[in-house]
Amino acid sequence: MSSSPLTRNVLVVRLSGVLSVTVDDDVMLLNMATSKYYGLQKVSRFIWDNIDQPIRVDELCTRLQNEFSVDAETCERETLMFLEQLRTNQLIEVKS
Repeated sequence: MSSSPLTRNVLVVRLSGVLSVTVDDDVMLLNMATSKYYGLQKVSRFIWDNIDQPIRVDELCTRLQNEFSVDAETCERETLMFLEQLRTNQLIEVKS
């Protein structure tokens, strides 16, 4: 996997080896490669739901701003941090 910094211009997409199931309002993930579980709520779930197909980070941030009350700078910063966590945990693929 690439270790280059995430930017607003890259594409992100879920990795195929990650299973997800909805439990109430949350999403539970299982990374089949690492056998680790993760739980996502509200905003992180929204991001997960929107990266089922490749999407540019800037488009994802636009969708987040339309759904939640957040300014552009905060949205981009926090989305990039969350996506980096997903990448570190081998849950997403990043494409330039």
